[in-house]
Amino acid sequence: MRSKILERHLAKLGEKIQMRKVHNDRLVRPSAILVVLSFCLTLCANRTLAQEKAYVYCDSQANSSGGVSVFDAPGSMNVTHRLSCGQEVTSLQVSQGYTKIQVPGTQPGYVGYVVQYFIRKPENAQDLRDQLAHLTEEVRTLKAQQIVPTQTPNRPSPRISLETEKVEPEHPRAEVFGSYSYARLVTDGVNMHGWMVSGAGNVNRWFGIAGELSGHYGEGTRAYSFLGGPRFSVRSHKATGFFHALVGGTNFGVGIFGLTNTHLAAAIGGGTDIRINRWVGARAIQVDYCPILASGSLVHNVRVATGFVVKF
Repeated sequence: MRSKILERHLAKLGEKIQMRKVHNDRLVRPSAILVVLSFCLTLCANRTLAQEKAYVYCDSQANSSGGVSVFDAPGSMNVTHRLSCGQEVTSLQVSQGYTKIQVPGTQPGYVGYVVQYFIRKPENAQDLRDQLAHLTEEVRTLKAQQIVPTQTPNRPSPRISLETEKVEPEHPRAEVFGSYSYARLVTDGVNMHGWMVSGAGNVNRWFGIAGELSGHYGEGTRAYSFLGGPRFSVRSHKATGFFHALVGGTNFGVGIFGLTNTHLAAAIGGGTDIRINRWVGARAIQVDYCPILASGSLVHNVRVATGFVVKF
């Protein structure tokens, strides 16, 4: 009897376990199906969102450089194409700061990568076109300003001349010249070598007063000259030419301590100074005709000098 009762309980317990298994299976299967469906919907949605139309956005730098670069891989420096500003493209995927796109005008499956900053959504297309037009106009304005200088209203534009661009140098107030000097006593046929020191005070750019002291020696004869007079100059940025007419005296002597005689003398000539800098110049040459009136006779002489000029 007890065995029959136990068999009945076991049979009922088995039925309950079987019913619970079926119930659990019915609960699990719809849940799994829902999970799979949601996953598929998510992938489809992401794919749909990823493969959307987009437009190329250009800032001022990209606009001036002629468009946006397309690279063969994220982070690569190899440019395969260039996209024009406002061009419509197909956005495939966004990763690592780059947008994967279908390159326009190429076969399906040929893709490239553009910096994400330059790819914008379709809803901003009109704004991008407006901004592109604004940037294009701004670039044209900048180019026009570089070609045509801006002029102040109601004021005549200054006329620029290449001749007036170089500022004429101011004349030095004073000049000191030191040099080697060669003198030829033409009348007596004597060659003499010596030195010369001169100074000039300039009243303006073209007129000044000059004075000089010189000594020459040769064939047992010595001659010291002290002269002064007006000087006329023609100045440029690189050189100065001058002419002078000096009057004074020349002292002739024999030997070192021999007898001396002083005669009326003059120096008529000129020369050219080459500018080295603001303070120093080189006197390329100075040539003078130096007549001397001695004992009622005119003695003809020629003098040549070269040296350096210090300006103040």
